[in-house]
Amino acid sequence: ADRGHGHHCIVSSHKKLKSTIPWLGLFVWWFLVGSARAFAVTPPNHNTQLSRHFTTRRSMVAENMDGKAIAAAIRGELKEQVEKMESAIPPGLAVILVGSRRDSQTYVNMKKKACKECGIASFGYDFEDSAAEADIVDCIRQCNANPEIHGILVQLPLPPHMDES
Repeated sequence: ADRGHGHHCIVSSHKKLKSTIPWLGLFVWWFLVGSARAFAVTPPNHNTQLSRHFTTRRSMVAENMDGKAIAAAIRGELKEQVEKMESAIPPGLAVILVGSRRDSQTYVNMKKKACKECGIASFGYDFEDSAAEADIVDCIRQCNANPEIHGILVQLPLPPHMDES
């Protein structure tokens, strides 16, 4: 059965999250929402001017939003934050793709393009459908040990022989 598309999993080591990338919460939020659909909520723990793009609603009132315009604004603000960073190492995102689903490939390519637009280093790891789960886990471990990588996106769905949890 098809387990859907366009989903992903973000993995990051707790040590890196606390010490080197305080902006990861916004970054992850942008990757989850920024280029896909926009929701009428304020992102948690945001510390930028993004609130002008979002409203918090207590009632269940639907509101049409221009997702592309919001995503462009978020990317622009993220690029400014990246440029202001004093670290010699730019933020880095590892993207792990297992299999050859066109929708997943397209989604991953969009993320790589977005990284480039924002000044974020992108590291791609592509595996065949038949790859062993242990190989994927090993790749994640290597990415966690790499000081140039601050976030890891594992594109879902994974092949049926792998545990997504």
